[in-house]
Amino acid sequence: MRAFLMRCALYCMVLVSISAGACQCGATHHPPVSTIRELRSLHINNLGDKDVVIEGVVERQVLRSDASLPSDRMWQNYRIVTVRATAVYRGPKQERFEVKTGLGGGDCGFDFETGESYLIYATRNDKGTLLTDMCSHTSLAEGAGPDGRILRGEPPSPDDLLDQDTYLRKFRSEHMSSVCGRVNRSDGTPVTRNSVYLSRVRHDGFPPQQNAPLLKADGSFCLEYTRQGAYVLSAEDYDQRTGTRFVGTRSKIRVEAGKDISDVNLVLHRDLFYRMQKHLFADCIVAGATLFAAGLFWVMLRGTRRPS
Repeated sequence: MRAFLMRCALYCMVLVSISAGACQCGATHHPPVSTIRELRSLHINNLGDKDVVIEGVVERQVLRSDASLPSDRMWQNYRIVTVRATAVYRGPKQERFEVKTGLGGGDCGFDFETGESYLIYATRNDKGTLLTDMCSHTSLAEGAGPDGRILRGEPPSPDDLLDQDTYLRKFRSEHMSSVCGRVNRSDGTPVTRNSVYLSRVRHDGFPPQQNAPLLKADGSFCLEYTRQGAYVLSAEDYDQRTGTRFVGTRSKIRVEAGKDISDVNLVLHRDLFYRMQKHLFADCIVAGATLFAAGLFWVMLRGTRRPS
């Protein structure tokens, strides 16, 4: 329980620290290239002596915090990722590596998932720590085809000879899917506020990866480029006129690669517990005010009495 509370506290600090800005990667300037293979070859050929490239499975992740770092420095809160290497393309030939990164999102950390396989580009700092982030070209192994073939010295596949935009469109159509649907209240009113989240289920103790779709006037939405896996759709809406909150959750949404889903619909129902809490709070205020007024009246009444 203590470890769980510490983890929750750490995530709260992280959300506060990264909410002010989003991650931005610097633009990379390179000579004109015609294929995705040429583009990735330029990046690999420009790696430095401190760079390490490995492919492996994430076995463990540990949250850390270093309050001694300046508040404006990235990764006061971070994670140490233990990777069991299945291939070492650049760096020391060892079985396991520890890589430091942020928690993902606005701090530029790469959001690893325990049990998944990745191609990791990391840089060793002056203290010998391996660092990676969202801008380092680290990716899921399943999406690192051109890089893997270059690093293994294999000839290009037909996909490697496509230009970057065409390659990405083809990859997304084969490995990702669109998830579309509609969110309404139980009274038929469409939900149009951005209080809807499609969350990918994960089992390593880290927060779920959330996507917030843009809702149209009729409550419909469509999220493109969704990874395969299990998801939960959750939403809430608040009616200011009646003071009613509507909530709903749909679980067991299974996304398969290359198979679009168009019927992920969710109906929100009145949150009766919220209404009970709200009325109970109001009743407590009324009761407290009544007791206070009665007590004040009693004190004033005693003060007006004079001894006979």
